[in-house]
Amino acid sequence: MSMSTKAGKLSSAMSTVGRGVGGGRMEIEDYPIPRVYCGAKTRSAGRCHQPAMPNGKCRLHGGKSLAGKAHGRYRTGMFTREALAIRRESRQLVKFARAMLADI
Repeated sequence: MSMSTKAGKLSSAMSTVGRGVGGGRMEIEDYPIPRVYCGAKTRSAGRCHQPAMPNGKCRLHGGKSLAGKAHGRYRTGMFTREALAIRRESRQLVKFARAMLADI
C-alpha cells in the first residue's frame, strides 16, 4: 500500500467527521421560536450569528462594561465616586476644625 492511497483514505474519512444530516448545525429557520442575534459586522463582511444578550449584542461583542450596582462584583459601595467625595469633604472639615481649634 502506498502512502498516497493511505493519505487519500484518511482525508476522505476526516472530511465526513461531524457531518450528519444538516451538517451538524441547526439553521436559523429550524428554531421553533424566533431568536435575536448579535448582528455585529465580522472581518469577513458577514454578520455575527451568536445569540444576543438583553443589550442586543452577544457575549463577545457586548459593548460597554457594566459599572456600579449593575456590575457583578459590586459589594459595599465603599469606593464609589460618591463615597470617595464624602470622605474627601469629611477630611477637609476635620482639617479646618483642627486649624480653628489650634487658633483658640
